[in-house]
Amino acid sequence: MIALTSLLLHGCDNALVLSLRFQFTSNPSCHIHRATTTDDVELLRHFIEAGLDINRTGFDHRTALHHAVTEVRLSTVQYLLTIPNINTETKDRWSRTPLDDAEMNLGRAYDRDSERETAARDIVRMLRECVGENANNRVGSIIGIGTGSTKSSLEGDSAIGESP
Repeated sequence: MIALTSLLLHGCDNALVLSLRFQFTSNPSCHIHRATTTDDVELLRHFIEAGLDINRTGFDHRTALHHAVTEVRLSTVQYLLTIPNINTETKDRWSRTPLDDAEMNLGRAYDRDSERETAARDIVRMLRECVGENANNRVGSIIGIGTGSTKSSLEGDSAIGESP
């Protein structure tokens, strides 16, 4: 059934995708997660264009990004990180973020597959950069950096002791 859905979705319009997503499952996130684990970026694009929530979690609170990272799917991780509203800090039921999973992958032995080890290192680097940017943006918005404000939100409108 899932294979049939995947075949139909490649190349079909968004209206068909939207109608199919509820016909075949009560949990559309399983389709997204299957596409991430199989490195099917084209199918992911169809799902996102159809309005499926890329940050939706499954029964174990894992997102599409968690699954792509765990399976060391470099092209899928690269694509997911280009989505503006992707949440890189969602914790699964074991309290692990996608970055935690990526770093755990580095501890695994990939002796016979140096390409996979290189991909795992690239994923860790990309996630660290993304998490760092998100943290900087949060701090910047708190103190007024990058928000169009010329003053820090910690400063008042007038200096202490001056009258307006």
